[in-house]
Amino acid sequence: MKKLYSVPSQMICSASLPRVISMLMFFAGCLVSTLSPAQSYYPGGLGNTNLKLWLNAADSTSIQNQNGDRPATGDFVSRWSDRSGNYNHAYQNVSAAQPVYQTNLLNGKAAVIFQNANQILTGQSDAYQTLVAVRNLPGLGHYQTLFASPANTDFSVRGGGASSQYTDGPNVNDWTYQTGNVPTQWINGQQSLNGSSANQILVSTASAATNSTYSINSTFLSRGMNGNDAVYELLAYNGTLNTTQRQILENYESASWGLSSLLPASGYTLFSAPTALTYNQHLVGIGYTNSTDNFLANPTGGNNGSTDGLGFSSGTSATDFLHSAGFLMAAHNGQSATVKSNATVSSISTTAGGRLSLWNRSWYLQKSGGNTSGAVTLNFNFSDYSGNRAPSSSYIYGILYNATDGSFATGSNHIIKSSSTTITNSNVAFVVNAANLSNGYYTIIWSTTTILPIVLTEFNANKQGDQVQLTWTASDVTANSHFEIERKTSTTDFQVIGAVAANDLLTDTRYEFTDSKPAAGLNYYRLKIVEESLSYSAVHSIDMGMTQNVNLRFYPNPVKDQLQISATGLLGSLVIRLVSFNGAVLRSLSTSSASTITLPVSDIPSGLYVVEIIANGQKFHQEIVKI
Repeated sequence: MKKLYSVPSQMICSASLPRVISMLMFFAGCLVSTLSPAQSYYPGGLGNTNLKLWLNAADSTSIQNQNGDRPATGDFVSRWSDRSGNYNHAYQNVSAAQPVYQTNLLNGKAAVIFQNANQILTGQSDAYQTLVAVRNLPGLGHYQTLFASPANTDFSVRGGGASSQYTDGPNVNDWTYQTGNVPTQWINGQQSLNGSSANQILVSTASAATNSTYSINSTFLSRGMNGNDAVYELLAYNGTLNTTQRQILENYESASWGLSSLLPASGYTLFSAPTALTYNQHLVGIGYTNSTDNFLANPTGGNNGSTDGLGFSSGTSATDFLHSAGFLMAAHNGQSATVKSNATVSSISTTAGGRLSLWNRSWYLQKSGGNTSGAVTLNFNFSDYSGNRAPSSSYIYGILYNATDGSFATGSNHIIKSSSTTITNSNVAFVVNAANLSNGYYTIIWSTTTILPIVLTEFNANKQGDQVQLTWTASDVTANSHFEIERKTSTTDFQVIGAVAANDLLTDTRYEFTDSKPAAGLNYYRLKIVEESLSYSAVHSIDMGMTQNVNLRFYPNPVKDQLQISATGLLGSLVIRLVSFNGAVLRSLSTSSASTITLPVSDIPSGLYVVEIIANGQKFHQEIVKI
């Protein structure tokens, strides 16, 4: 905690009273934040274990002008606050040496501008070895010292013009050092010492960490940033990055600042937001490097957790996603971290009396490579959501997916199949087969009662000679699910007469089962849908003494305005009733045999209901969801 108060004394002495008050308020906020249980986000989802400095000009709350206030465009910058949690803030107390704050510079975001070689920021002592930066270099062709540690020396990160190779500098300890003939500097995702674009995503590494103060725009031999050079974001790590970690951070920078066109189009895993500057915030990712899951911090834990609500993890065994080279990356669109209670989600329902809740924030997930049938864990951390509420073991949780719409208001919504769900403190973890993670939008959904991910769109019973053929269609079937076929007669209760395994697919799948030994007289059939919880189909009856074949369809289901009932094979007049789960009859109509009947339901409250059809002594039931 000693660094919390490590402010240059000359700043306090020369500061105005409002500035001192502003600084004290900032420190008070820091104290509160250190006590908060909420998750913190750190670039790429890689944690802050080795992150020593994080300066981001897009966050105007982290920058102060010469009066100690949030800056306006054209203001001089006296302080640029460190977001890493280490309080290694950058300061400049001398007005003539302060850089300038500029809004709406790169894709609508701000920057700190160094107008000449005399403008400089100086920061705290710590161990710095690897720099990741987004910057603009309009003056290509001259030395471009960005970061120096020790401060105001030539031990620095370079990059820019053709003459900026480290061998041109007098100090062999420049951070763009070489191992043999291979430089350890990447510009726009490619290993090079020369810049090819004014806008750059730079990653540069020193041969060893320096434990010292730092400066941005070193004045050593006037080689610093100048000529209105802009710095958008700067990260400093104590240690080196492996290839996967570097690429995740490069993707974080390219997504955040709209610079994906600068990264390689081939031979490189590139995160592509669905449209420009959407779903590009707070990118998180994991990837494979030498059998390592590159999450630098536990995605479920404490102040080092970097999930911003969502995180990934994977083992590297033969059954895991990261057993072979691959990436999972996701970013959100800046939606508020709130919970939608009593939500209506098309195609997703609960059993009677249940209410759906889901996070307002969704993520666009992109998968590439990896063991396509391997396991991966999706972690949803509740710390930042709706008053820091904790998940409850009495609730049923699921992963909601939509291929085209992050608001889940249009397109097709599905519950993603998971092999297990674990609740630990504020974290809900789903183990998922990577084959079920298609590119698209994701969030978490839950209910006090069972979420019904299986959509049973059709169930038919037909007499075929002395046998009964059962057919049905279902989608959104979860892993390890199956159907049990149950039959009852006038003298027996429902008994299981067979089982059919469910296909682990999102799309509609047709199933069938043959009852080769039905009882004499009336036989009643229903499906028992077995997954994390149980649900049942409508009941169909077949009279083995009769010659009619009954075929019923109820659509659409869920229904909003009018339910269509296709009834073939029923003889005589029909009585159709809509019944609530407490037994109240809400609709009743009689009709002669017809192939299609329309049942209006637009004025019925949302919920789960039963449609009864009575014909010639037989009764059929079908559950429907009114949305």
